[in-house]
Amino acid sequence: MIAMFNNEDELKAQEVLLDELRNLFRHEYFLKAEGWYSEAEFLQAVLDAISDYLEELLQE
Repeated sequence: MIAMFNNEDELKAQEVLLDELRNLFRHEYFLKAEGWYSEAEFLQAVLDAISDYLEELLQE
């Protein structure tokens, strides 16, 4: 599936989301092992990143 963007803001919002998710998943083990996140907190951080993205899209 290819996503179509109506403007630069939507594309930028997706790039921000992907960067946030990429960083979370790339460092998932470390973040949990070092006590930065519990499993539940990590999953909430992922959901929060997605929620922020959707809120930004709906504001436009």
